[in-house]
Amino acid sequence: MSNIVSFKPFPIDKLEPDYSNWIVYSTQMETCVMASGLVRHLDGRAVAPTDLKYDTTKRKWLDKEGKIAGDDVVEAFEKKLDEWTQVQAHIKSQIFFSIPESMLISVRSLPTAHDIWEAVVKEVESRSDLYIMDIRTQIMTKKPESEAKLPEHLDSMKKLRERLTGMGSSMTDAEFNAAINSMLRKPAIPQIVDMGATSHFSADRDNFITFRPIPPAAIQVADGRMLYATGRGDLK
Repeated sequence: MSNIVSFKPFPIDKLEPDYSNWIVYSTQMETCVMASGLVRHLDGRAVAPTDLKYDTTKRKWLDKEGKIAGDDVVEAFEKKLDEWTQVQAHIKSQIFFSIPESMLISVRSLPTAHDIWEAVVKEVESRSDLYIMDIRTQIMTKKPESEAKLPEHLDSMKKLRERLTGMGSSMTDAEFNAAINSMLRKPAIPQIVDMGATSHFSADRDNFITFRPIPPAAIQVADGRMLYATGRGDLK
């Protein structure tokens, strides 16, 4: 365990309260522990030294046969115990300083770094599905307050999609474009469908022989209104 002297906390991202950056966070955490040569303490393979047992009545270290251990044996054991404790504290601090306070309160009393990390993983896994469902619902149902705020709303939708990716989920281009098209079909948001030639547009998708959704593209018409092309194809 001589490598503990060189252990230094790595600057990793703090885990967001909604776990939206879990993939990045967990990857950084596991990598920094591996880089320090201490991964056994995180995955549970490392075991605390148990050669001696402290007798609080006699105030002496006893060996496995119950006999008082000699000074040399005690010194060697306490050195191993100190190293174990130091390594554990290093990893615990890396976790504690990078998780939300509410999570810290619930895991701080667990005995080992492995127990703490395991609890963090279980907590994220148990709640991430709910967060993912909520984000997907927001993408599919949330509407802009007005036409003027549409660009801001589209940017918000993109950020929500990025959060899904950070949580280990994903939304395909087809799903995302469908959500955008659904939002644009509301009466308050005018839309047009581009057939590929700059002089021909149609607001009725049924007029197309072929159709391919595209990310909304803003087009200002002669009367000053802002319309949005949401697809491209060949007109009948």
